[in-house]
Amino acid sequence: MPGSARQIIDAHLAKERASAEALTRLTKAESTGVRWGAVGAQLITFGGLIAGVVLILMDKGGAAIIGFMPAILGGSAQVISAVRRKGD
Repeated sequence: MPGSARQIIDAHLAKERASAEALTRLTKAESTGVRWGAVGAQLITFGGLIAGVVLILMDKGGAAIIGFMPAILGGSAQVISAVRRKGD
């Protein structure tokens, strides 16, 4: 069968290309997810800070503490992450 070796090689190369493209797509998707997750975490932290300040200005001290919780948790998570990176 003339050309059958070429067909086998071409099929193998096509399979390898498809596998490499799938890995590239997966890596890009993961990168996008990490970026959006970081943005979302920052927005939640900032939103909690804004909510706490607004509630304090409205003289709602108890609700302000609850409003500050996302900011406190988000900020402490960032500090812990920074301390761990500095130790490495």
